[in-house]
Amino acid sequence: MGDYQSMKYLHLPDLKTGAIAYQDKKTGLYGLMSLEGKVVTAAKYEAILPTNKVFLQLWSKADDQSPYVFTTKDQFGYLSQGGQELFVTRFLTKKPVVSYSPITFQSFSAYSDMMQQRPLELIDFGKPYSWPAGGNSESQFFANLALYLNLPKDAGKQAVLTELVSKGIVAADENRSVMSDEDMFRVAYFMATGKTSQAMTTPQVMEWAKKRGIVPQREGMSYYMTMNLYAEYQHILMTELMRSLKGKKVLKPKVLTTASLSEAQQQMLTTALIVNGKPANQLPVPLPQAEWQKAIQGLVNQYNKQAAHLLAAYEAKL
Repeated sequence: MGDYQSMKYLHLPDLKTGAIAYQDKKTGLYGLMSLEGKVVTAAKYEAILPTNKVFLQLWSKADDQSPYVFTTKDQFGYLSQGGQELFVTRFLTKKPVVSYSPITFQSFSAYSDMMQQRPLELIDFGKPYSWPAGGNSESQFFANLALYLNLPKDAGKQAVLTELVSKGIVAADENRSVMSDEDMFRVAYFMATGKTSQAMTTPQVMEWAKKRGIVPQREGMSYYMTMNLYAEYQHILMTELMRSLKGKKVLKPKVLTTASLSEAQQQMLTTALIVNGKPANQLPVPLPQAEWQKAIQGLVNQYNKQAAHLLAAYEAKL
């Protein structure tokens, strides 16, 4: 995306117009771009949102409706389709009241959701496992499987498949070029039991995987439009890795910092942030960045204090 950190389509109800909010890679600030790719404002706003997403009850399709809302550190206003500031006023009239929901295993459900879906965001497994956004999911999966097998992370797919065969985890197959579900379930069986599944038939392996709860749910058009087999295999790999390391004091919570929060970590923490009595993730417009940094810093501190307890509680459920 060139010099842009992100680009987000701003949808308008009439479907005839719209624009793109682009984010500057250096400053993190937003600007407006036409659908044809023409930059119509500099990247100087902390947020740009469709007006109908901010004021649901006031939206009108009339031509004189200002389509976009913007915020800066101290201002709130409207933007035209061409990027002209139509109205500007003070953003905050009083300091927001920030509080936090309890960071406990019972009440902080976003933690369990993250551990189920993306545990590498929160846990150090003792080896440099990773799952960066984008890139080739196949190569990322085989890099992680290589680490599990005590091979170099960059050993490559063929070396990993050869190692699986040599250990008897999967059967030799000269035509194998990719992992299959059965292959992955046999890997999971080895991780769970320390034994190979050579004596088990395919139906027996499949039945074991069902009882283990690791068979991916694959249904619906939306699934098949976005399916990613190696992301599913990665999920199985990390799930069984956590189970196999349970109680061995290998898993360690990562210390989060505001300076390096990933988008996923930020979304998890935000579920525990309360602003003026309302959940922060339900605010019509985000807080000014200065206020947000103060609020999120306190939340990060609370999370880090509870991280070990959260991990212990999650391990007990595995």
